Amino acid sequence: MFIGVQNKLAHLLNPSPATTDETWFFSEYCVMTWLLNKLGEKISGSVIFLTTVKEMWDTLKMMYENEKNPLRIFEIYERLFELKQAD
Repeated sequence: MFIGVQNKLAHLLNPSPATTDETWFFSEYCVMTWLLNKLGEKISGSVIFLTTVKEMWDTLKMMYENEKNPLRIFEIYERLFELKQAD
């Protein structure tokens, strides 16, 4: 919800555009930072070297989105929804 309200949902759902638009890259790094700050050290270590938010999101989805681990999925979503930007 936080990422949606910040109008950054496209970063999770769409591949990066073939552009050098600095605004996109700034937003991409903001969303990456939000995600990494909310993930545990162990989990963030598995996605920190990926280059786009979509890659990070897809990797996390593949790791945790299965019917055998619904509590972990809930925990990750809960953390993501608690994201807040300072000031």
